Amino acid sequence: MKIVFGIALALTMSMHAHGQTLGTVPGSFFYPDRLESFNTKFAFDVMFGRVPFDVVEEAQTFRWPLFTVRSLIGLPENFAFEATLASDFVMFSGTFGPKWRYDFTEKLHSYVGIDAMVFGGRVNQGQFNQSASGWLTYPNIALGYQFGDITLTLKGELNYLLSLSGRSGNIEISNANNAFNGFTISGYIEQPLWKDNYVILGARFNHIKFY
Repeated sequence: MKIVFGIALALTMSMHAHGQTLGTVPGSFFYPDRLESFNTKFAFDVMFGRVPFDVVEEAQTFRWPLFTVRSLIGLPENFAFEATLASDFVMFSGTFGPKWRYDFTEKLHSYVGIDAMVFGGRVNQGQFNQSASGWLTYPNIALGYQFGDITLTLKGELNYLLSLSGRSGNIEISNANNAFNGFTISGYIEQPLWKDNYVILGARFNHIKFY
């Protein structure tokens, strides 16, 4: 069964550490800007999302927080490598993968990449005892434009389930096929806050399968 997740809003502080000259790397994180080899950016964000009514079978007013730490390191030939750790205290995930940048113009840039995610989590409270773990992969593309100090980036991702295993009470569930699992569309606005720190406001729309 396919379900649609609500739009989530994120407020992000982006910082970067320089391997070369101070000031040569822009502070924006999602915008596909030039990043010198082995220079690194870091970002921390909190994203609030709503679980659909089809899942919880009740009107949900609480927005569950997801905490994420991201890093992006520049590589030669317009390549970069991103790694992410995320948790909502119930599930934990790690995402990593390469991306390649192409500049259409001085201000219009793009990324093409592919990410792999490993995830796992467990809830054991009262009569509710469930756990799950697995692997996903995300082919993705991003397109960003710079308006002076402000950047706007749109990103699309395809979601493929590589493997899934879980337990509900004494019942074990396993799924190991390479199945198309849905897609994600997101957008981010980034602007300077102070020095090399940027503030980012984003929204994500997820359309995925519910197992």
